[in-house]
Amino acid sequence: MEFEAGIVYHVNKEMTPLFRLVGHEGGTRSGKSYNTIEFLIDEALDNPFIEITIASRTAEHLRKGAMKDFLEIMQRKRRIYKDSEWYASAGSAVYKFANGAYIEFLNADEIGKVSGPGRDILFCNEVNFLKKPVFDQMLMRTRKYCIFDYNPVHPRHWIYDKVLTRKDCFLWKSTYLDNLHFLPDAQLQELLMMKETDPLRWQVYGLGLRASYQKGQIYGRKMIGGKWQGKDWQQISLSDYKEIAAQEYFGLDWGYFPDPNAVVGVKFVGNKRYYRKIIYTQAQSDAELASALKEQGLDENSIFVADHSKKSIVELRNLGFPLVYAAVKGPGSIDEGIKQVQSKECYYVMDPDFEFEYTNYCYLLGPDEEPTGVPQDKHNHIMDALRMVELYKKYL
Repeated sequence: MEFEAGIVYHVNKEMTPLFRLVGHEGGTRSGKSYNTIEFLIDEALDNPFIEITIASRTAEHLRKGAMKDFLEIMQRKRRIYKDSEWYASAGSAVYKFANGAYIEFLNADEIGKVSGPGRDILFCNEVNFLKKPVFDQMLMRTRKYCIFDYNPVHPRHWIYDKVLTRKDCFLWKSTYLDNLHFLPDAQLQELLMMKETDPLRWQVYGLGLRASYQKGQIYGRKMIGGKWQGKDWQQISLSDYKEIAAQEYFGLDWGYFPDPNAVVGVKFVGNKRYYRKIIYTQAQSDAELASALKEQGLDENSIFVADHSKKSIVELRNLGFPLVYAAVKGPGSIDEGIKQVQSKECYYVMDPDFEFEYTNYCYLLGPDEEPTGVPQDKHNHIMDALRMVELYKKYL
């Protein structure tokens, strides 16, 4: 039976016999992940006993991304899915086909989880949020080839320098324009709206261009007066974050469409700060936010520092989160909060939304195109949430 597939599917089919590594770089909704998973399903169907691993940064990301696409293809497109063919193996979920082939879904956030048995084919979904030693270990244990994909949200990355430069690596770049035939109109219109509402995000997610450091970047290492100042924040895994034995507090920045609600977990250890994004969702009611927080394991004991919105704070308290406090506000509070965060050694759980804001939260530029010291009110939802917790720390 013939099935219609997108461009990325055919790139994989043509290039995997020729290259050890096949990469897909580009914008959102280009079909990178979906078409690769569809290609791997066909590899499993056509090759008895072949062993395939689909790896990503967290178990949650696998469930909401790769596994969801896998189920849709198997159930609605191929119509060969059997719920009884799943089994668990050493922390991964495995689907076994009738011919003995299998596809394993692996949470690859730590090197200890990937140092075991190998496989024939490896697919690293959003590879730019995996640690390089983890990627190296998996690749070392892959007998045939590796496919990887990512949105280029990082201005610099080991993928660009250490993987794409290999002679046995083929890179294909794609955007939503390569997937128009399969893209629902509602999703297309939402994406096109980004061109007007958020041009910087459009560059990456719409046009598939690599992010670049912005002049006037507030956090991290930047050039000021011809000299490098500050220190880059360091990426960590979710497992790293969970192992930090410290009280977790939560910053909440309310979103008014098209801005998202942003919730960030914060841990204090001396002069070090550890962050993780929990919620980053547009058009979310207070009730929907409360439900999402409960799904993430937060409860009546969770302590929040929230942006001022008396109605929403009261509503969230009534929905099961009584410990929601209004952030410190007033003249100079934003500048003071930024200065306090800038003075800390910061770490954050690898995440595309966090990375984008960290890179693009900037000071406004003046007529001379130099930073004015006035923060822009854009790309700051996660950044505001963590800043509010920092400024409120003395009351916690």
